[in-house]
Amino acid sequence: MSKKYIELKTTDNTTIVVRKESVDVLEESPASSRVEGHVKLFVAGFKFAIKGSVKEILAQLES
Repeated sequence: MSKKYIELKTTDNTTIVVRKESVDVLEESPASSRVEGHVKLFVAGFKFAIKGSVKEILAQLES
């Protein structure tokens, strides 16, 4: 895969491929009794719930 793209896994186990420069906002959602913790990824008007932490995703964006 090109270095311009990152591959991420959503909370419903769907794999998405996102262009690094298209990522607008990362927002961490803490875990609760009903929902596991995840990161909200906003890309060009779309929102994805991503498994992992903000640090992991930022590391992928910077590489």
